[in-house]
Amino acid sequence: MTIRSRLLLFLLPPMIAAILFISSALAYYWYQELLEGFRTRLRSAIVTSSAMIHPDEIPSSNAKINKNPRAFLSEALKEIQAELDITRLYIIQMKPDPRREEEGFPYLFHTVALSPSEPAQKPHVPTCAKSHLPFFTREVFITPIYKAKDGSKIMTGYAPILDAEEKVIAVVAADVNVKIIDKKLHEGLWMIALSSGMTMLLITTILFIIANKIAHPVQKLNNSALTIAGGGYGQQIQVKGPKEIAELSNTLSTMSECLYENINRLKENSLLKEKMYGEYECALFLQNHMLQKVIDECDNDAIGLKAISFFSRNPRGLLLDLPETSEKEALRIHLVEAKDKGFEEMYQLLTNYKLFKENPKNDLGEEFPFLQLSLDKEKQHMSVRSNQFIAPFVWSTKQQKLLDYKAKTFALEPGDFFFLSSSGLVSFFEGKEEIATLLVKVLKFFAEDGLEICVSMLQKELSFATKRKELLHDMHLLAFQLLY
Repeated sequence: MTIRSRLLLFLLPPMIAAILFISSALAYYWYQELLEGFRTRLRSAIVTSSAMIHPDEIPSSNAKINKNPRAFLSEALKEIQAELDITRLYIIQMKPDPRREEEGFPYLFHTVALSPSEPAQKPHVPTCAKSHLPFFTREVFITPIYKAKDGSKIMTGYAPILDAEEKVIAVVAADVNVKIIDKKLHEGLWMIALSSGMTMLLITTILFIIANKIAHPVQKLNNSALTIAGGGYGQQIQVKGPKEIAELSNTLSTMSECLYENINRLKENSLLKEKMYGEYECALFLQNHMLQKVIDECDNDAIGLKAISFFSRNPRGLLLDLPETSEKEALRIHLVEAKDKGFEEMYQLLTNYKLFKENPKNDLGEEFPFLQLSLDKEKQHMSVRSNQFIAPFVWSTKQQKLLDYKAKTFALEPGDFFFLSSSGLVSFFEGKEEIATLLVKVLKFFAEDGLEICVSMLQKELSFATKRKELLHDMHLLAFQLLY
């Protein structure tokens, strides 16, 4: 159901009912006012008429009852009768009549019409007026509306005429036909009905206009919301209407702009993530090519080689190379690390190392962390050349400890271990002392079990450590064991 229908359905009937109730109340009070006005008018007429008739002009109670007193009345009464719209103005005389005692009202009435054109008639005295006639009460009395013999509705007023002794000698009576009241009432009802109809029409028109002023902006807002739902973000919604509608319009405009900004941000983030994840995948692939592939393809029978790696969100390249050696060298190791994180730095590292390998005169310089290590079979010692890399950790299986050496060349025995660590591993443990402690913790118990077991236990220890602390850099630990 629309707003227009709801307003017309729920507001119009109560308003119409209220108008009908008010109209009925106005009609009732109008009728009462008309009736009271006519009563007052009738009272004034008969009081005025009785005041204008001198008692001497009325036959005494001893006079003959059929004597006509018209000649004694003033001509002014005619003017009063015409002015007050009195249908009948007359004088009633009453005298006791013992013959009518059986009827319960032993009086005889005689009426004298004050209008010359009206013949004398026997007065019709309503039952309700008999006990209240001014003959008995000496007060003005107005009867309720009653039906006359001709069927018309009449209201009669009675006013006493007093003699010099303050005795009631006659009564002035005036009849008013109530059709005048009905006519006035019908005119009033017509005016009330016309006013009510005009009011209802006006209210209906106003409600319809108000409903349209609310429904049209709401429909526009609905269409704007559907447009936003269809992907039309960022548009300004301008709707004129009540304060609440305007506020809702501004809210929808703000929501549309926010959706537009958020979706653009999501698109940018999505593209960035695609780029990042694409670069991340490429970086991992390149890192595997530079490190793990070299380890897997190593077929040197002088050493055993394993690597432990943990990658961060932004990998930093680490390149391992096992160049060809001379007859007296058991192994030569090159370990180079990228200058910074990211795929581009990895690619730069790989490119520069390729140039270096093609022409050893192209030194890698101080920019790249670089470590060169060679094993001499004849002298059974290892020489180290390092740039920014920490020295290798060497574990003596015979002495069951890490060797503390300061020279760049030191002796090794078969079964000994040595470990090369990346800068990320050193940064994670905040120094080489923590790394040494970890190696001693594992090698002290598992060195005699071989390289596989030692690397497995070190992997578990490092995994446990990464769960307690956020991994910000790649960690690589290369484990070697002499076999010759």
